[in-house]
Amino acid sequence: MEQGCFAYIRDPLCAVRVHPRQQTAKDRSALAPGLENRELLRCYLHKNYVQLRRWIWKYLEYDAVRRIVRRSRKLRLQDERVDDAVREWGGWKKFRAAAFKYRYRETLLKIRRLYERHLRLPTHYVRTKRPLGVNVAGFAQSVYGVGESSRSIWRAVQATGLPCVLLNVRSHVHRNTDESVNEFSRENPYRVNLMTFSFDYSRRFFRDMGPRFFAGRYNIGLWYWEQETFPVRWHSAFDYYDEIWVPSDFTREAIASVSPIPVRKITYPLYLNGNEAKLDRARFGLLEHVFVFLFTFDFFSTVQRKNPAAIIAAFRRAFRRDDSVVLVLKSINAHHHRTDRDSLGKESEGVNIVFIDQHISA
Repeated sequence: MEQGCFAYIRDPLCAVRVHPRQQTAKDRSALAPGLENRELLRCYLHKNYVQLRRWIWKYLEYDAVRRIVRRSRKLRLQDERVDDAVREWGGWKKFRAAAFKYRYRETLLKIRRLYERHLRLPTHYVRTKRPLGVNVAGFAQSVYGVGESSRSIWRAVQATGLPCVLLNVRSHVHRNTDESVNEFSRENPYRVNLMTFSFDYSRRFFRDMGPRFFAGRYNIGLWYWEQETFPVRWHSAFDYYDEIWVPSDFTREAIASVSPIPVRKITYPLYLNGNEAKLDRARFGLLEHVFVFLFTFDFFSTVQRKNPAAIIAAFRRAFRRDDSVVLVLKSINAHHHRTDRDSLGKESEGVNIVFIDQHISA
């Protein structure tokens, strides 16, 4: 469920045959159900998306051990795993004190009565009136494509005249050295959240910011995708949003075919800071008279996904060495993926290809 999506279907889709030799029947005379219940709680109760009041959290830990102890006494089993479970929880003395503290039926009623109030549900469930405006979140200082996208969207939102704030997310992989925007907020006071990063960062952002960041807002995600099929393992990212924006019809068709929420294509904003781009081939060691093809990519975006090898193969088939044409492969972060860079170098031998791996200004 962490990697995929979960849905409730009302109609029964399977039948279960009950017989005395099945595992469920065998478990009635063993400690397995109690031990497995405790192991599940150990694995998942401390996850960031499970946000319960501390007393409920502590009670569930106690109840898991209590079930093991009760089952062992009922079956009259002498199993060292029972002592291990109690010892890990805090010892027999502490366990007996907790048994007196927790009134079992009374506690269950409290949990049932207070469950919805104490469990902090993620977005969509709570709607409160907030001032009209846009909270833009993204990699505003990161020097790579998605960072440039965040800055472009932020300038477009500013141009609307709506109240807006910018929340900066620092990349742990790329350089955070862009200074073209530098006024950041720590709060998201307005009615709309616009997250300018793709689906693969959605869960991490939700975990870092918490459910309150999303609750009571209209949440929009700006996503990118390059294939006709959007993988099932990323479908759970839809849960954090009310609407998805994409920069092309191709991406919209791929994502909209599986999306439970609206997917809209936007006109992508282009910002040149008031300066016209000036041609200067000499700066990059390119001759004036040759025809230039350009392919640009980031090695951190996965070489197999960006697939520069296919560009090299197509260029090799289309042109000879003496043709007045050159292919420029512009990249960043090749020094972090030397094996892939060396492989591309071998594939380009004997072809008019120029490699440029550096950060340059927009």
